[in-house]
Amino acid sequence: GDRKQIYANIDQRVDGMMRMGLLEETKTLLARGYSKDLKPFKSLGYSQMVNHLEGNISLERAVYEIKRDTRHYAKRQITWFKRVSDAVSLPIGETPARLVDRVLSFLPTLAGWALCAVLALPPGAALAHPSTYEDGVKFFEKGDYPKAIQHFEVVRRSMPGSLEARRALYLAGKIHAVLGEDRLAEESFASALAEYPEIEDYIRFDLAKVYFNLGEYGRSLEQASLLLEKFPGARLLPKAELLRAEVLVKQGKTGEAVRVLEQALRNFSSEPRDPDFVPYIPEIKFKMGDLLETAGRLKDAYAVYRELYVRFPAMPSAGKIEARLQAIKPDLSPPLSPEELAERVQKLLADVQYRRAADEINRFARTSGTAPLPDNLRFYLASAYAGLREREAANKVLLSFAGAHPRHPRVLEAYYLIARNYWNLDDAARAAAYFKKVLAAGPRTEWGVKSRFYLGKVYESEGKPDLAIKQYAFLTDFQEEHEFKETAAWRPGWIHYRQGDYEKSFARFKSNWEQNPNGQLADLNLFWMAKSEEKLGRGEEAERTFLDLYKTYPFTYHGLRAKEKLLARDPGFEDVPALKSSPPPMEENGRADPDLPREETPHYLKAREMTAMGLKENARLEIHRMEKEVRKNLSGSLWLADQYHRAEAYSESFRILDLYRNFKTKKNQKELPVRFWKSLYPLVYPEVIQMSSRNHKIDPFLVKGLIQQESMFEARSLSRAGARGLMQLMPETGKRIALSHEGEKEFAADFLYNPETNVKLGVKYLGELAARFGDDPVNILICYNAGPDVLKKWRDRFRDLNDPDEFLESIPYQETRVYVKSVMRNYWIYKNLYSDGLGRLNPGDILP
Repeated sequence: GDRKQIYANIDQRVDGMMRMGLLEETKTLLARGYSKDLKPFKSLGYSQMVNHLEGNISLERAVYEIKRDTRHYAKRQITWFKRVSDAVSLPIGETPARLVDRVLSFLPTLAGWALCAVLALPPGAALAHPSTYEDGVKFFEKGDYPKAIQHFEVVRRSMPGSLEARRALYLAGKIHAVLGEDRLAEESFASALAEYPEIEDYIRFDLAKVYFNLGEYGRSLEQASLLLEKFPGARLLPKAELLRAEVLVKQGKTGEAVRVLEQALRNFSSEPRDPDFVPYIPEIKFKMGDLLETAGRLKDAYAVYRELYVRFPAMPSAGKIEARLQAIKPDLSPPLSPEELAERVQKLLADVQYRRAADEINRFARTSGTAPLPDNLRFYLASAYAGLREREAANKVLLSFAGAHPRHPRVLEAYYLIARNYWNLDDAARAAAYFKKVLAAGPRTEWGVKSRFYLGKVYESEGKPDLAIKQYAFLTDFQEEHEFKETAAWRPGWIHYRQGDYEKSFARFKSNWEQNPNGQLADLNLFWMAKSEEKLGRGEEAERTFLDLYKTYPFTYHGLRAKEKLLARDPGFEDVPALKSSPPPMEENGRADPDLPREETPHYLKAREMTAMGLKENARLEIHRMEKEVRKNLSGSLWLADQYHRAEAYSESFRILDLYRNFKTKKNQKELPVRFWKSLYPLVYPEVIQMSSRNHKIDPFLVKGLIQQESMFEARSLSRAGARGLMQLMPETGKRIALSHEGEKEFAADFLYNPETNVKLGVKYLGELAARFGDDPVNILICYNAGPDVLKKWRDRFRDLNDPDEFLESIPYQETRVYVKSVMRNYWIYKNLYSDGLGRLNPGDILP
């Protein structure tokens, strides 16, 4: 009876494996390049599928052989089992899953593993191998929980006691919790508490939430309290305090819950404040307001909501806060004071909510009875209008202020802003008039320095080079340091170059570089010095200058552009060893550095485990908490960046390395090793970038360089303007391309957060631009940043410029000019790091 039942279960299981995709799974693995000679393909199930796919046997025969061989294996195990003393019979009628559990409870370990492999594993998994856990994590990240659970069960049964088994146990608990299977989640987390001490604080928090969902509030409070007691530095503290408050409310102790939150706020707001806890302050305050409102303490609740309304207008629950305020006091009395409104509006402007800021100030002006509008609110209103590109309205506000207060300390600022608005409206005459007003009243003030620089730009646009140079000379002669000093020294050289006076331009650029070889514009001066030499017919000197530029500043736009020019002259140009620097000194190399956290450091252990489990946001936050423990020397920066990279926190990795790159200065960046540059310019999402680029005939290295600049490879990146994802596509652009070119029937803005979707649509858009404007990457990037209409306008305006370097330097929008240079720099660095010399990815660099 037992044998027949087991045979029936085997047949049922094999049929289920086929229905769940064993054949398709085998096809997929072979198509991805895995060799049929690998051990997993020799196992029961896979081997028969491979045999069928090679045409040696029919599918029916393959299924029959799987069932036959499985029966033979089970028969041997049962025969052995019956020879064991004290054998126990199993009842017929058990489900396959229950039968497995019953058999495993009686068999010795090895026999248990064998029957587990036969009866309980997911399709295609005869025994767990290293990829089983990793595949389970991938399914977990995708939200395919049934397949994830199957894989984790394999790991737990066939790799007991391993780190992977402990991770699988915890993730199983997470899945059960998400699916509302709280008792199963409790069982998993309770077991994990004993087996997985590295993340005890996370397990206790998850257990607390499970008990809360089950209505077992005492046990929930016990777990939250234990977490707070045992882990005072845990990043989960704010969440634990919020959960404690929720539990106390359920227990009818609302007053105590409020006191818990008040104490938490005092702890998280006191100096020195923990920066990781500060973002939770608005959420805790909102919860406190909710509890006070529930308890009938409406006056206190109103005060909390009002504070949130003023101080945190951009928080996710801002809409709810306004609704609560309206529900308690529809007239929002007393009205906001000018100081409160100023604080609120400042936050709205920082969040790019220009229209709302303008509307609220104007409403205040109509209803407050305060006349005139306070000075700071006038400036905020002008800023809001400027942000909305309503510059005439902005100037109306500023002119009103200046007319009413001609001796006010901020009147020079008002004149300067008025002039800038006129300049942006292409009204050079009125812009110049207001810049001169500033200079007449305060030539050496902050606003005087700014006005002098932009007056020079106005004179350039009006074709008055001598007057422009005179303004720049004033700025370079200033003893005090200011933001325009290097640019003011460079612009006369540019004016001479555009006038065709190359001797003067050469002399000016040379002088600038010699006086400040470590300056921010050192490479720019050296580049145009070489260009001037070209114009003067000094070819050999120009070539030497370009070579010096590349050797001295090999990771800047102008250094890399010099290399491109040298290659254009001589395709056999031998690259200098800019990317072959020696490794850093031994004391700064690798884990041996005593300044790096020890492997048993709690936050390091948690970060490692969270990364391995696909809980990347938790990993990022744990790494951030240990960041202050790491010295930011070369090895420390590389180590931290690597931790962030593993957690897919690419923007954090970039932040760490970019700080160190800037610390080295442009001239000394060439000393950094290749490892540093490959960390700063990583290969992320290589497969979809390669495929999409090939489909639309776009250089994949250009795509990588663009993504680096747009989002730093953060798939969830969202700009203040609403651009989303890796390539920062606006929803309307993504929708147009998806519906018209990709054959999709529906589109939602959040689709752009999917890396594959975003890259496919973004590269398709680049292909469109290339088809319209040619393959020149500079034109494509101008369109991508400023729009096709702007490119058309500039090409018409500068149609006399045949030199691409002159055209790029003449772009009026500084943002676009910097953007194009940055992406091109990234593009060339990617090619230098990863290209095989023919523009193709090095085989050894296929995977990130």
